Amino acid sequence: MINRRRLFTTTAAGAAGVGALATAGQPARPAAARERLTAEPFTLGVASGDATPTAVVLWTRLAPLPLQPEADFGMAGFGAVDVEYRVAESEAALADPASCLRVGTTPAKRNTGFSVHLDVTELAPDSEYWYQFGVDGFRSRVGRTRTAPAPGTRRDFTFALVNCQSLAGGNLSGGRPNPMYFNGYGHLARRDDIDFVVHLGDYIYEFGRAAHVPPRPVQTLDEYRTRYAQYKLRSSLADVHARFGWYAIPDDHEFWNDFRGGALPQRNVERFNHAAEAYWEHMPFRNPRPGDLEATTPNQIDLHRTIRWGSLLDLFLGDTRQYRSATTMLGTAQQAQLIDWIGDSDATWTAIGVGQPVTGFGGASGWVAADHAELTAALAARKQRAPEAFNPVILSGDAHCGIVTHTRLHGDKQSPFVATEFVNAPMSSGGRGQWRPAMDPRALRKAYNKGAAGGWQNYNGYTSHSLSADGWLTDYVLGDQVSRPDGTVTSAGRWLLPAGHPVGSVQARG
Repeated sequence: MINRRRLFTTTAAGAAGVGALATAGQPARPAAARERLTAEPFTLGVASGDATPTAVVLWTRLAPLPLQPEADFGMAGFGAVDVEYRVAESEAALADPASCLRVGTTPAKRNTGFSVHLDVTELAPDSEYWYQFGVDGFRSRVGRTRTAPAPGTRRDFTFALVNCQSLAGGNLSGGRPNPMYFNGYGHLARRDDIDFVVHLGDYIYEFGRAAHVPPRPVQTLDEYRTRYAQYKLRSSLADVHARFGWYAIPDDHEFWNDFRGGALPQRNVERFNHAAEAYWEHMPFRNPRPGDLEATTPNQIDLHRTIRWGSLLDLFLGDTRQYRSATTMLGTAQQAQLIDWIGDSDATWTAIGVGQPVTGFGGASGWVAADHAELTAALAARKQRAPEAFNPVILSGDAHCGIVTHTRLHGDKQSPFVATEFVNAPMSSGGRGQWRPAMDPRALRKAYNKGAAGGWQNYNGYTSHSLSADGWLTDYVLGDQVSRPDGTVTSAGRWLLPAGHPVGSVQARG
């Protein structure tokens, strides 16, 4: 028998086998006769993501003029362009097609913004690969990626968690530009111990501010494409994409503030479809593109999925926005998959990654009550059934404050803990000083924020999570200099969660 969770993960893994790939040393297929590109097309860099033990998705987008939609981003007159790709087992091998593992071409088409999503299959588990794209004599920067370990493999590893990366602070559409800087990405790009990156949403901010391009809220597909291009032009973000594979889910600002796709008014369907298309075009997703831009119904992308990293981690990435309404946070199907998955997960660490914290601040959770109750009951029941084998962790963002805390069974201040929650600090977005006084002191362990003043001078950065069979170690890597391009971050607090212990056993490690 295959239950809902097993069907869900098996179907996702099966998608990795559909990529059409060239064999090693095969020459690139010549492009159809067309005008040649005369300016650098790989301005937005390269990326990889959605790794399985045998496959990974490679991404780029052709945009010689990435901030000029009026010039078709430099692709005016082109309908489709064949992009060469090379995949090799070392960076040096990319120079010679005969030394590469894969060589071939893949089309970049106008209707998908000349983006490339190449699913490279039949790779070896837990292995590093290097890749590069080329077109008309131009070559992209080199990217590095890694496949996941085979099922059952026990290997210690570290991943990074990021979210909430506004590059425009201060004034709204008018006034003096006030750019924010991704100090955390600069630090992360220099690390050699990271296996992959998880992004929990707010990759862009759609609102209008003086430092944004355009400086008004984005509405159309070309405006969303321009906004993504502005963010991807940040060198530190491009460096992290090129060095590590990503898994990503959206929060609200990929669409618009407080977006709730399960209760979408008809007047907003067109804008949503443009936002969903642009998000898909700019991320290394395996999922099919949303669909017809002219549709009168929402083109939702099924982005909730599980990540299995050997025997140590089973991670459910939940989408708390596209199906959200007044009566559900995740939608019926996704909620059922999550509950089934909690009952089945047999990894050392069972983690849930979502955009919005599950823990209640000030006595109430931002989650819809019914979904919260079912989720916490499932966590409590599984921990009671397997107290030493089941180690639940929640990873969340959105709150614009780093918090180490615990989720309670009923969301009140008396019921038992059911999961340790690490709320991730924002990469650059503004602070929420009010979280500290609103916290339940019996659940709280630490809130990383400058205090009630909040504003832009809060703690910003990322967390890294190192997993072993014995423990989960979280490091908050933070700074308060996002208004400075040379701002720095450093370890601000490390927390150890021992395996097999009761929920609530997290320990500060300095």
